[in-house]
Amino acid sequence: MAAWGPSASKVIFIGDGVSDLPIAREGGADVIFAKQGRALARVCAESGVEHTVFDGFGEVRRAMEGLGFLAAGTGQAAPGKL
Repeated sequence: MAAWGPSASKVIFIGDGVSDLPIAREGGADVIFAKQGRALARVCAESGVEHTVFDGFGEVRRAMEGLGFLAAGTGQAAPGKL
């Protein structure tokens, strides 16, 4: 997303509905988390946009820890990652 400018390290997008579709269609996020069974997940899958589906925010937190964006067990941004 150009509006974030060059200072943004990573853009992580979490969404579910129709209002979130531009991110799938236009790009701009480094990581997309899409709610299972909702419009964003469906459009990402149909369009071949890389995304991770989730049912609850606990899953998103664990995935972000696994990607190194959050320090494990703290919910805090990992230094230099975000």
